[in-house]
Amino acid sequence: KESNKRPEETKEDRQELKMQEGPLDEQGITLFTGVVTLAYLTAFGIVNKGLRPKTLKDHRKAQTFDNASVSFVHSLISSVLVGLCFVLEFDNVMDLYSARSLLCQLTLAHSVGYFIYDLISFWWYRREFSMFAHHVITIVCYFLVCYLRLYNSILVIALLAEINSLFLHLRKMMQMSQIPDLKNNWIYKVALWGLSTNYVPFRL
Repeated sequence: KESNKRPEETKEDRQELKMQEGPLDEQGITLFTGVVTLAYLTAFGIVNKGLRPKTLKDHRKAQTFDNASVSFVHSLISSVLVGLCFVLEFDNVMDLYSARSLLCQLTLAHSVGYFIYDLISFWWYRREFSMFAHHVITIVCYFLVCYLRLYNSILVIALLAEINSLFLHLRKMMQMSQIPDLKNNWIYKVALWGLSTNYVPFRL
């Protein structure tokens, strides 16, 4: 009679399971996320102190510009990281359930750090409850995916939307900067072109 007992788990089995769980453990994810959050808070302070256009006199508009500038940086970094995921880790990106990739983990943890910064910014400066709730839900979902190391690829693919956001934030910053003859500015034209051409493939 065959026994239904599961074989006792050995030390080697536990080590192999740990290796399969993912290259970055919970402490590594938390530490990296915290560093990214601090970096974005620092970037916000730099923009707030010195890089904001002098034409922005209204305090609320000035804060919106500061936030858009930092969001532009996040979109730029995320676009590069997602592109690298597709180029260097294509098989892992296509494995929508249990792919384990350090690059994919760092890409998601980077966005979690940004979302935490943005959450602090929304609460501190604008007190918009709807956006606050949206960010809380997003952070919880991303953290769970990073910690459980499941469905990483689905969120990496979702971050393709940041490519479109890159042009969106660039256009917004240029409009708020009150650049003379803006419609004929070639950078503004590139922003409009990018915003219109990649909206459908990356957001829908």
